[in-house]
Amino acid sequence: MAGLRLRSAGPSDLEWMIGLAAAEGWNPGFDDAAPFRVADPEGFFVADLDLCETLQPGDSDAAPDSSAGDKCAAAAHADNTDNPRTDDNTSGRGSSESSESSQPLPVSSISVVNHDADFAFLGFFITVEKHRGQGIGTALWKHALKHAGARTVGLDGVAAQEEWYGRLGFVRTGATRRFCGPPFSREDGAATIRKVQPADVETLASVDATACGYQRTGFVTEWLADTSTRRTVVRKDLRGFATIRECRGGGCKIAPIVAPDLGSALDLIAAALLQITTDVVHIDVAPGACSLAEALGDYGFSETYATARMYRGVPPHQAPSLFAIGSRELG
Repeated sequence: MAGLRLRSAGPSDLEWMIGLAAAEGWNPGFDDAAPFRVADPEGFFVADLDLCETLQPGDSDAAPDSSAGDKCAAAAHADNTDNPRTDDNTSGRGSSESSESSQPLPVSSISVVNHDADFAFLGFFITVEKHRGQGIGTALWKHALKHAGARTVGLDGVAAQEEWYGRLGFVRTGATRRFCGPPFSREDGAATIRKVQPADVETLASVDATACGYQRTGFVTEWLADTSTRRTVVRKDLRGFATIRECRGGGCKIAPIVAPDLGSALDLIAAALLQITTDVVHIDVAPGACSLAEALGDYGFSETYATARMYRGVPPHQAPSLFAIGSRELG
């Protein structure tokens, strides 16, 4: 497509991507940008479009673009783009469109975050609605996936798009299920839990890696750093932890939840809820963590939607200690 440029995203672009995700209803946290970027600074991508060089009516690609990430809907089924430019310029503006601007503006995003030498996770796949159906998302998808190299790539995608992802080599292994409900309290395990301390981080990163099946030390280290909108609680024996954060669309998410057993997971949730006041709690129950899903129902939670957990390549070994994922954008 004339006027299309694919490039790495800079810090302002990532803020734009998170804002785009918020507008799509994905409800990201207020302080997500720093830990996301630390996870893999080169793992975020945008497509710029020069509005003065776009195709004339009737020249657009036949297949639709759509969005992914928390919803991870499929991109186009075909790509007829006219050799878009690619570069690694990270000086993106992250701005919204303006009829008065003749500068290229970002219209599509994706992340392919390389957590370690063997595993990457795909998210933030969104094309601005008015620019869907032109093959922009497809071109950016192909460009970004190169970043993963030979790594296994995971994603959370809507079930309706499983067939399309299957054509790209992705295989469903389970479902990530979003549950929403009211805050609750528990007294039984309160004495076993405290706030996270800097000295805990190295051990907790190892605990997280065992639970997820891959190492994401950079992300975890930044994620466990308290901010005004994000707090973490841990078991005193450091066998589990949970992070709560305020979300842009309202309520709080508790993610991830890593614990040696269901009772400890519930105790960590209750302890996290003492750190930030909220009326609504969102928890993305990890694939296979059926016991937590059932227990949340007893506390008045209900499932709001689910996404298919899919992998291209050999899936990482997820341990029973992972009760809730960290995020649908980074896994």
